[in-house]
Amino acid sequence: MGRDRISKRKRQFLERYHEGFELVGDAEEARLLAALDKRPNKLTWQRRYNPLEPHDTGRFTPFGWLEVRSAGGGFQAYRNDDPLCHATCRAQPGRERTRWPSLFVTRAAAQAAAELHLALGWGDYAREPDCLSFDWRTWERLPGVARDVRASDISDDHRFGVEELKHLCHPWGYPFERSNTAKELHRGEVLRERWAPFRGQPVWQRDTQGWYSLKTPYGELVVRRENNGGWVLERNGRALHYMFAEAGVPHRKVVFDTYLDAQTRALMQVYDLDKQQLLHWHKPKTELAAA
Repeated sequence: MGRDRISKRKRQFLERYHEGFELVGDAEEARLLAALDKRPNKLTWQRRYNPLEPHDTGRFTPFGWLEVRSAGGGFQAYRNDDPLCHATCRAQPGRERTRWPSLFVTRAAAQAAAELHLALGWGDYAREPDCLSFDWRTWERLPGVARDVRASDISDDHRFGVEELKHLCHPWGYPFERSNTAKELHRGEVLRERWAPFRGQPVWQRDTQGWYSLKTPYGELVVRRENNGGWVLERNGRALHYMFAEAGVPHRKVVFDTYLDAQTRALMQVYDLDKQQLLHWHKPKTELAAA
């Protein structure tokens, strides 16, 4: 069984000689635990059962992989390898915009902090009232892109049907429902159930008819109608493409008949959750030439 609390002697040492992290005080940890206790649904954390890291716990969520790691005698919280930092954390020497990660005395407090700030950075997520001072330190922030929002002549709720959609998006795209890739990945309605324990999916902004956007820690997502046809997905200007040939044509855009299915797939792909490498965010030729 792993360790759940830092020892008293170790804590006294850390309070005097802390380098590379910032120790979270008892009052802050108590606020975190009290805020989490108000929630009706709480996550179930699992031990990693790694003999090299017996104290670590983790939990998969649609917002990323949450993890609590033992470090420096205490515990640190991570989301997709991004550490959780308190506003009082010092900046690293020579890197004023990068703060030291927070170090928690108890595993329970670290897990509570991670759970309470799970969706931070996704859309218009509201911070917990008792936990205003934490944020995830994202290592790589994708640059934003200028976008020209264009309205569609087709209502958002209109569905063409797979066969008509196939002709509308030829030759630049191919319907996801007809693709070989869809057989390997779950359907949209099944995927949406993954967000049920987390108070639902993030709320997308409807910029105009046929155009939705969502700010995420991994770039801006856009779901829009292409040429008054089906829905395509973009992350910071890069459209989602099939990795392999669909209907004999490689590198076509992924096209959906409903914006709800398109939004769900965009959320699943935003940090490349597709481990099978069946889909990818395609770099335009102009971007490749600049690189």
